Amino acid sequence: MLDGGKSHFHYGKDEACYYPPTTIDRVLREGDVIRLGEIAVTALNMGGHTRGNTTFVLDVVEDAKSP
Repeated sequence: MLDGGKSHFHYGKDEACYYPPTTIDRVLREGDVIRLGEIAVTALNMGGHTRGNTTFVLDVVEDAKSP
């Protein structure tokens, strides 16, 4: 988080949980793709989970087969 955790919905009031503020390259949205060389990872928002939770999915090929 940009504020070092101070705005965290659960731990924001506990100074022991603060950390050095960070910066971000970009905010990910549903369906955004991150490319890591030949690997494409897709971001999915997961409703019903902890706020801010994101799941990442990718295709896996093993022995020239993809499920």
